[in-house]
Amino acid sequence: MITQEPVVREFAALFPATIELALCAIVFALAILTLLSIGALHGDSPRGRALALTLVTLAISCCFIVLMVNGRPF
Repeated sequence: MITQEPVVREFAALFPATIELALCAIVFALAILTLLSIGALHGDSPRGRALALTLVTLAISCCFIVLMVNGRPF
């Protein structure tokens, strides 16, 4: 797309949609990580429990990222 607008103005116009898409991806990843950690937790192996702990930690960090990115999350 070739326009005569400055790059900064076009970037500023498209930036909110980029942030919204990134937040949707984080929420989707959070759902997947939560489901995987629940499945791994119900296994009997210690390796699966360690994997579940790692996945839950990643899911919680995704929550904090979403909260930090939003200026007013609630």
